[in-house]
This record gives sequence, C-alpha cells and structure tokens, in this order.
Amino acid sequence: MLAMLAGCASLSLYPEEAKGPILTSSLEELKDRINNQAEALKGLSGSSSINFLKPGMEKSRQCEGKFFFDNKAKTLRIEGYATQPAVPFAPAERYFTLIARDGKFWIDLPSDKVVYTGDIDLLDEIERYEMRIRPNDMLKAVVTQELPAKKGLVFLEETGDDYLLTVYEDSPQSPLLKRKIWIERRGFRVIKEVYYSKQGFVELEIEKSDYLRKRGVEYPQYIQLLRTRTAEMVSFYFKDLKINPDFGKNIFVPEERPGFEVVTIDKGE
Repeated sequence: MLAMLAGCASLSLYPEEAKGPILTSSLEELKDRINNQAEALKGLSGSSSINFLKPGMEKSRQCEGKFFFDNKAKTLRIEGYATQPAVPFAPAERYFTLIARDGKFWIDLPSDKVVYTGDIDLLDEIERYEMRIRPNDMLKAVVTQELPAKKGLVFLEETGDDYLLTVYEDSPQSPLLKRKIWIERRGFRVIKEVYYSKQGFVELEIEKSDYLRKRGVEYPQYIQLLRTRTAEMVSFYFKDLKINPDFGKNIFVPEERPGFEVVTIDKGE
C-alpha cells in the first residue's frame, strides 16, 4: 500500500481555536457535559481527508476517505481512496475498506485482492496494512468516553486557559491512571486526551479541534491520533459531517469480494 500512497499529496492543517471569554465550571458540571455529549452522539458519517505519518516517511500523505460510526453498537467503517482518479472522470481508486464490529475486524486491500479478518487487537499483525488505523484507538477518539460516576476517580485542576481532568480506573490495589482530558474554557470543548497503559506510560494521544454543532451535538471536524510507542500518526479532517444519520442495515456488514483471498489472522502468526 505504501507504493500506492506515495503519490498522495501532503497536507498541513491549523484549525482555529475557540474564541471568547474564559468560563468557569465545577467538576460535576464538566462530567455531566462529557457524559451527556457521549449519550447524545448516536453516530457519525461523512467524507474526510485522511493523513498519516510513520517513522521513515519524510512527510505525511493525504488520501480521501469515507467514515461511518455507530456509537451505540461501537461499530466503525472507514474507506480510503486516491485523492484523484488515475483516469479523468473515472472513479477514484479504492485503497482499503476497514470494518470493525463485535471485537472483530475486516480489511480488504484491492491491490492485493486479499481480505484480512481477525480479533481487533491483531490488526497490527498485517504488515501490508501500513496506514495503521486501529479500531480501538478510533473508538476512543471519535467520542470522548464517559467518565466514571464513582467519586474519587476523576480530579479537576486549572491549567491557564484549560481545565485538566485526570481520570483513574478503579483497582483492588489502588486506582490506576487511565487518561487525562484537556478542556478549553471558552466553550468547554475537549481539545486533547491522553491514554495511559497499566504501567503508567503514555500510549495514545488524541487532539481535537474545529468544532461543529449540529442537532444539539458538538463535534470536532479535526482529530489527530498519535501512538507514542511506534510514533505513528493518523489524522482526519471531516467534511459533509452528518450527526446521528440513518445508516441502513448493511453499512457495517463486510461485502463479498469475488476473487479475493480471505486470510484469518490468529495469534502467533
């Protein structure tokens, strides 16, 4: 796939930050806001510019995509296409389709005529899948996960123009640091999240900006994910974003690909 993507254009995005006066809020108000937004977001769809960068690349590259997300079922579909068709007026070349549901993934690569499938946490085993969009990471990034209701697991502090929420996971021994959430104080929008491993190391950084409000839900049009262990970055800039759309019943069902080999990824492969 890397050879195919070598011709994609580069993209730099600098979304504007929110403007307005500094506001104040309590911990409970911020928790309610995040949890209410997560509950109100039933799903998303739209087109997007997809940018990715991995060690060894001189600069990030851009491809066009289509994006579908069902928050209730925690299902995801992402399609990647060439930025321009190889032949004028012809359909853009499809690079991949990724579907994640019920703890499984399906990804087809037309250039190889192969469909890979397996447990979501085994997606990294596919060497040919160089874009490295991980469903578990995307599910965390697409919607800020609800905060625990139990007291003593979420702490609030001011950091200049932002609020910082530190979230712990309950544990028999002692609470474990789970994530940190930065919320700008001009509109109480989440602008950054950091997830931690059980050993306390940063494993995923998420940045969000350029918020849009539709149907009573605020949503970032720009999302960037960085896996710190591998230094792999992927970002999405959404266009034609639809909030809580009607997906239909088959959008998250993998299509039959005649002539494609189906390869199941198992642990140890």
